[in-house]
Amino acid sequence: ARLGPHGGGDPCAGCGAVRVRRRGAPDDQQGRSDPARPGRRYTSLVPTQLLRLLDADGSALEALRGYDAVLVGGAALDAGLRARAEAAGVLIVTTYGMTETAGGCVYDGMPLGGVRVRMDADGRVVIGGPTVAAGYLDDPVATAAAFVEHNDGREFRTGDLGRWVD
Repeated sequence: ARLGPHGGGDPCAGCGAVRVRRRGAPDDQQGRSDPARPGRRYTSLVPTQLLRLLDADGSALEALRGYDAVLVGGAALDAGLRARAEAAGVLIVTTYGMTETAGGCVYDGMPLGGVRVRMDADGRVVIGGPTVAAGYLDDPVATAAAFVEHNDGREFRTGDLGRWVD
């Protein structure tokens, strides 16, 4: 199961993503997997930035196509915007995370190794593992409200609603 949004709508919007793109010939033909190029290249954008770069077309679009993937987070990614980017040859990977989890810790709906994700009784996303912060500096009340000890260790209770999807 993968982390998906609470309620209906696009499974790639909200608190996680469901789609996992396979590396295939179209991506390889665009040079993303060119063995002559050292390393892998990524950029991280919020949906508004992605929209503006797609609207700019030309060299901005070519730059996006040159990345192995464009990581999109910080807000829900509209299904139409994702489809538009993919149709233009841009490989999109949705990310989920926040400052308290050292940034993105869930990629295309799948937690990074060592990251635990569960839903609490209210349906809120709870994240545990090595990416979770120790708490808020000089704010023990906020720390106690958001960071909890669980069977598997320290966890951060987000304000986001989520659900598991297959």
